[in-house]
Amino acid sequence: MGGGNDNFINSGVLDPNNSIDGGDGTDIFTLQGTEARSFDQNIISFETIDKNGTGSWDLTGAITGADNINEGVLYISGTIDAPISFASDATLGVAGKDSIGTLNYTGDFTLGSGTLIVDLDNAGADLITITGNADISGGKLLVNPFMAEEEEFDNGWTQQILSATALTGEFAEVNSTSALF
Repeated sequence: MGGGNDNFINSGVLDPNNSIDGGDGTDIFTLQGTEARSFDQNIISFETIDKNGTGSWDLTGAITGADNINEGVLYISGTIDAPISFASDATLGVAGKDSIGTLNYTGDFTLGSGTLIVDLDNAGADLITITGNADISGGKLLVNPFMAEEEEFDNGWTQQILSATALTGEFAEVNSTSALF
């Protein structure tokens, strides 16, 4: 992108072969739409990344820029090096739907009134690794087990889903996409 202020809007048509670099200026990268979409490139040098629309986006790569999840679901696998803000019905998923992965988050993390989706199966669970403090007060957790219905978890099975310097609060709600929980 150029040296000025840029506003890049992706409605799911573009999936470039290279990273998207906002360059100089104040740049906004917007993901929008009502369907499930994916974007498998680094998003760098954008000051703001907005997720709009009721659909879901699955991002893979490094992301620099403040993330605003205004509605719908944003799945991220990779690294975030900027704060995330959540609207009341917005959702952050780790590593894409129905897959186990890790999200590396630099800085302090505040869930607010947003929702965190964590996928799990018998082999493990998603993990969000935070270099700073995590505040989950008032947020929601949605557990998404994705395994064959005949599979079961061993009695007493536990998995770590969040790692941070310090943890504040507790989830206001914990729900599941399965009758297993």
